[in-house]
Amino acid sequence: MGHINTNADCSACHSSVAWSPATFDHSNISSGCSGCHDGVTATGRDNNHIPTSNKCELCHSSIAWQPAPVDHAAVLGSCSSCHNGVIALGKDADHITTNGECDVCHSTVGWTPANFDHSGITNGCASCHNGSTATGKNSGHFITNQDCSACHTSNQWSPDIFSHTSPNYPGDHRAALRCTDCHTSNAENIPWPFPANQPDCAACHENDYRADHHKKTNAANYTVFELKDCSGACHIEKPRSGEHSVRDSEF
Repeated sequence: MGHINTNADCSACHSSVAWSPATFDHSNISSGCSGCHDGVTATGRDNNHIPTSNKCELCHSSIAWQPAPVDHAAVLGSCSSCHNGVIALGKDADHITTNGECDVCHSTVGWTPANFDHSGITNGCASCHNGSTATGKNSGHFITNQDCSACHTSNQWSPDIFSHTSPNYPGDHRAALRCTDCHTSNAENIPWPFPANQPDCAACHENDYRADHHKKTNAANYTVFELKDCSGACHIEKPRSGEHSVRDSEF
């Protein structure tokens, strides 16, 4: 390495005890670093340095060379050219899997929280919202294997928008039911109170059945099992379809 161009006496940097390393006093140096720190006269940028044509003093100081507080105010895009895990910090192991540039979600003003644009996302939420990459279901969440999009939207997370499509669903009742009125275990599978009658009305309402109100034509009473589908064909000997409805105020 070449000697620094200077008119100062040798003793300003060296000592007779140890010629090197030389202790140069940078206290009065505020600019022009690269005049010496060019990799020849004095140590320059290493191979992992951020690609830049800026002067050293824009990030470093002669008092403390590290850490270097990079001014991101004028940085637009191409974050990963530095934030690649080598030159500067990159994505950690739990980062969302993406090829998007950092500034799609982050800004140089505030790195967190990350403002991800969900406007084009309609399904596959759980691939990120798994509790590791991004916030997932909380401990009291309804137990289901359905994707988030079955109940939620990216525009409005609550209230949920789930609509029953199963043929086993009896329909919306006259009195508004909470999900847990049927899903008593807070899970997708229903623990029917009277499983022998599932999925018909009597699977929940067997105790509400009044045999003396349901006479056969021969004066005998129907059993609850015979009439378990209250809203379907009720009377076996004298068929009548749709005798009751879940919305019937007298049912």
